[in-house]
Amino acid sequence: VIFNGNFEFSTLSFLNEKKFLSILNINLLIPIRIVNKLITNNLLNTNSKVFFLSSKAANLPEVGNAYYSISKNSLNFAAKILNKEHKKKKIKFITISAGIIESKMGKKVKQLISLNNKRSLKNLDTSIYNLVNYIKSSIENKRTIKL
Repeated sequence: VIFNGNFEFSTLSFLNEKKFLSILNINLLIPIRIVNKLITNNLLNTNSKVFFLSSKAANLPEVGNAYYSISKNSLNFAAKILNKEHKKKKIKFITISAGIIESKMGKKVKQLISLNNKRSLKNLDTSIYNLVNYIKSSIENKRTIKL
């Protein structure tokens, strides 16, 4: 399970390339580097599963959340490509698109969303406890559970 995340207020109209590249590094490149190390060191057996923690924000184009959303959407796409690359060995790369996790970063995201619109945040909430239970259940039942 690869947990990663970094959020900072961002817009594409006022690109801060240094911040954008930093968030892409944390949310996309580091997970791919970890997978690369697992593969090159033969640490993934046939039928292995690799879980990436993505975000529902990958598909929520909120103003102020540009870099984070783009980086998580890229991670989701990378997992699809990795699945095709490792289909013969039956290694699965699974993204778990969790909602807003109860944390300092989660509070920032909630503030941002509530500034942008008045929609309910109920469907976006989750906790680390629930997230871990979803992952455990998926591993034990040898199936993927979507959040």
